[in-house]
Amino acid sequence: MEKRLLLAATLSFLVLYIWSFSVRKPQQNPVSETQKEIELNNNQAVGEKDGMDPKMSNELQGIKERVDETIADITQSVYSEEFTSISNSKVELKFSNKGGLLKSILIKTYHNSFPITNALGLDGYDDKIFTLVENQDLRLKYVLETDALRITKTYELDPDDYTARMNIVLENRTGLDKALDITINNYTIDGADVDLKGKEGNARDISLNEYLVITEEKSYRKNNAHKFSNKNLEKGDGRVNLVGFRDRYFCALFKPDFETSGFVIDPISEKKLRIQTRIDGVQLKAGEVYNIPFTSFFGPEDLNLLQSYQQGFEKSKKFYRFGLLDAIAKIIYGLLHFIHKFIPNWGINIIIISAIIYFSMYPLTAKGMASMRRMQAMQPKVQELKDKYSKNPEKLNKELMQLYKDNKVNPVAGCLPFFFQMPVFIGLYQVLWRDVAFKGAGFLWIKDLSEPDQLFSWGAQLPFLGQHFNILPFVMMIIMFFQQKINQKNVVLTDPAQIQQQKMMATVMPVFLGVIFYKFASGLTLYFTMFYLFSTFTQWKMSKKTEVV
Repeated sequence: MEKRLLLAATLSFLVLYIWSFSVRKPQQNPVSETQKEIELNNNQAVGEKDGMDPKMSNELQGIKERVDETIADITQSVYSEEFTSISNSKVELKFSNKGGLLKSILIKTYHNSFPITNALGLDGYDDKIFTLVENQDLRLKYVLETDALRITKTYELDPDDYTARMNIVLENRTGLDKALDITINNYTIDGADVDLKGKEGNARDISLNEYLVITEEKSYRKNNAHKFSNKNLEKGDGRVNLVGFRDRYFCALFKPDFETSGFVIDPISEKKLRIQTRIDGVQLKAGEVYNIPFTSFFGPEDLNLLQSYQQGFEKSKKFYRFGLLDAIAKIIYGLLHFIHKFIPNWGINIIIISAIIYFSMYPLTAKGMASMRRMQAMQPKVQELKDKYSKNPEKLNKELMQLYKDNKVNPVAGCLPFFFQMPVFIGLYQVLWRDVAFKGAGFLWIKDLSEPDQLFSWGAQLPFLGQHFNILPFVMMIIMFFQQKINQKNVVLTDPAQIQQQKMMATVMPVFLGVIFYKFASGLTLYFTMFYLFSTFTQWKMSKKTEVV
């Protein structure tokens, strides 16, 4: 601080010295040809009062103004940046007196923060030091006074809710009318603040970062919002209804409660991107004030919750997408939440939805399994035909089709259950991965269905296993292993190669899926564990009734 004051004093002395030296009366030296040209071109004589060239006077005046601005900036920077927070039981908002900006957002109910900063700034004033004139538990007020404007920023957090109201007031302090083009810096995404590995090394969380701008005519959205370049600047005109940001589970929404002229999505650098709202052609009369109010939401991305506010946040439903097979995922989402109204335990709800999906497909699954069993049992006859017609492919295909027909076997029937179940699996995967309802929801030993089950901690970071031991994938592997054993007992194979292949599949498949599911959300692993348990049980029952071909 002392160094800055010394620099300011030095610059002040320097400009005064240059100014006093420049206004001294010059000596009566012979006039050069260059000076004559300057006099003729400007059609002006050297001022009689101060004896100084007007051009030089203008240059020195410009120097003085620049030095004055530098001194003002130094004076501003002498004051240190200070942070002040307001909070309720759900949200904590942190503000800075530098620009009167919203610096960070913490969702207290989930211990979640956003990689966005410098929100609700006023372009051209974000580096100025504001004065904190009011500081209450739920309300802050900052003021900045300049020669032309008095800028007041008021932030008020609603009690025990995820919503806040914010207002920027511009007051014309001059005696003249002013025309203003106002740019609001809604927020900045700072890519440097994004943990690209995510929790437990899971980069999938980060890929879900999205920004959103909704206008009267169109919506603009982009995932992987922490990745951008200077080339993807977007802008549009018209009223902006909503500006937002979301990650895997949460969203920050800013709703302008005033007439806007458009927006700009501005990549400041490869690390930062800024979302701006424009207000063009504001006519501010002498002494008049202009209000720029916002209503904001900082909380879980729960569509039912957003719709309950009836404040325009429901427009963010354009945000609410589950990705691949979105329509199927939303049906599963609705069914899960419907069941939860009667049985308020998400773990039990997942087991119920697993049973519903499995047994609704059971007729098709049973038919497919029976067909596969007959196909496996027919392999000796199939091999016999292949050996007999090895040099006549056309005759071989004809004989094989006749064999399948005589034994009432459809070669593709075994694939049908898998074909119809895959869209459901993908849709459910998207729901369990994205629905905030599962975050922090426990079941038995599982503390959070949105994370691996984490039975206990190793106390160290181990390769692949991470910091925790997840037992549920091993339970799923054991169930799958028994399922494969049941399949082997129901089919008689004579070909040694087929026998060896079946044994290998009985071991490899459970291990392969166990490795894949080890770091998946425990809710998803619970679903598949129960699905394979139902499947194993029904296969065991079928094995008691089905004769081996």
